Amino acid sequence: MTFCPLRHRFVRVKTWHGGAELIRCQAVLRLDVQSQGRMTVARLTGEFGGSRESEAAAPLMSLVATAGSRVAVDVSGLQAIDSTGLSMLMNLVARGRLNDSRVVLVAPSPFVAGVLRVTKLDTWLEIRPDLDAAEKAMCP
Repeated sequence: MTFCPLRHRFVRVKTWHGGAELIRCQAVLRLDVQSQGRMTVARLTGEFGGSRESEAAAPLMSLVATAGSRVAVDVSGLQAIDSTGLSMLMNLVARGRLNDSRVVLVAPSPFVAGVLRVTKLDTWLEIRPDLDAAEKAMCP
């Protein structure tokens, strides 16, 4: 099992509003990578986008660097994704296709599934409901 932490983004910001102290916390993006059978599972949790996209790029792209790689990207733990996060996923899939690798998104959270549906990326990206379905699709 390999653990690949991305830089944590937990920030405490104190502001005074009407004499009360408010504390805001910025979300964390986390990437866990492990082998499962004949495929690699990359689990993204937190919020994906903005500056976090560049932090995730190198570790994710390295998963499709070897020709014939099979990568399941579990996005069930993503609470949010923006255009830069979507771009990163599209680049991962495109680079995988150029390298004869396969990338499948697994179990998108309701928010992420809605974004994929609205942007019509659910027709371009391969999406499976769970890891077993992804493994059956990629490793027959």
